Amino acid sequence: MSKLYRASIVLGALPLIVGSLVFVFWYFSMMRIFEVIGVFTVLGGLVSVAIGTICLVKFLFQQIDENAPSKILRGKGLLSGGLLASNFLLVVIIFFAVLYLYSTNILTIRNDSSSVISNVTITAPGVQLNTGAIKPGKKKSRRIRHKGDGALQFTAIQNDIEYSGVIEGYVIAGDKYILTVNDVNDFKVRKL
Repeated sequence: MSKLYRASIVLGALPLIVGSLVFVFWYFSMMRIFEVIGVFTVLGGLVSVAIGTICLVKFLFQQIDENAPSKILRGKGLLSGGLLASNFLLVVIIFFAVLYLYSTNILTIRNDSSSVISNVTITAPGVQLNTGAIKPGKKKSRRIRHKGDGALQFTAIQNDIEYSGVIEGYVIAGDKYILTVNDVNDFKVRKL
């Protein structure tokens, strides 16, 4: 395998692998550092794809000069060219996934009490979600995609007592919250 062809494959695959890993790490950690790494990955990916495309074109011209069979050239060109072009598709997919994820909030409800929370109803502008029961020592997370401006609130039922509270007075998309219930009507909210 020619060095130019191998370079075009590596330069096409590298940004795909690194970009996918950065997105996965960001998704599960939501750490801002992966956003910065993601921007540099896109910029590095553009350079990588440009150099990979140059390598592929140079390789194809060399093979044409050597009278290589056109079927083999077509296959190699499509494989490497497809790999290089798929980087743009991945960037578009990740871009829209990030836009969607940033238009949502994540609420984690932790039951640190000794009794079951029978249900928690979460309300945000245009949204109402129920968590179902949360056993002592357990937690549930919900992704909330609100439809407008307003408060993020909850109503919980525990030991047949209903209580409620405000998690955030004005919701901004992309925030994460932890609602910790210590006992009936004894809770605290932490914004991450």
